[in-house]
Amino acid sequence: MSVAILILLVMFALSIIAFEKPAFREALLLHPYRVVRENRYHTLLTSGFVHNDWLHLIFNAVTFYFFAVPLEQLVGAEFFLLIYFGSLLASSIPDMLMEWRNPTFRTLGASGAISGAMFAFILHAPSSKISLFLLPIGIPAPIFAVLYLAYTYYASKQGIDNINHNAHW
Repeated sequence: MSVAILILLVMFALSIIAFEKPAFREALLLHPYRVVRENRYHTLLTSGFVHNDWLHLIFNAVTFYFFAVPLEQLVGAEFFLLIYFGSLLASSIPDMLMEWRNPTFRTLGASGAISGAMFAFILHAPSSKISLFLLPIGIPAPIFAVLYLAYTYYASKQGIDNINHNAHW
């Protein structure tokens, strides 16, 4: 079994448990204030395996499937794990640096790791085309990457949802 599929299955299992058990979710999410005061550094990684709700989980899972699985096939399991967990850590560190004094800030989800996998795939297969759900034609991968970053920037400045769009960077 591919490690990407294994990560996806673990992500689903832990998120489903977290939906039913708020204390479990709280134990895994990234809460920088508690990380610093209680040495909960493991949550820099565990937060990437739980999601806020079904829509959050399914959107991340679909994106993960379309980018992470082919990325693993291109670069191999070991390098894929390095990219995935490195991206997860890299997306958690800015939140730690900016929010460690804020007792109300919490974040969860695999968006940073999935963005890392997505951009790594685009770098390894720049001539590929990305098909979106509503468009019957594929968008060249580099153009998709620029549009994705533009939307992420816009959404982070609007602050209209509870998504940590900065993690996508």
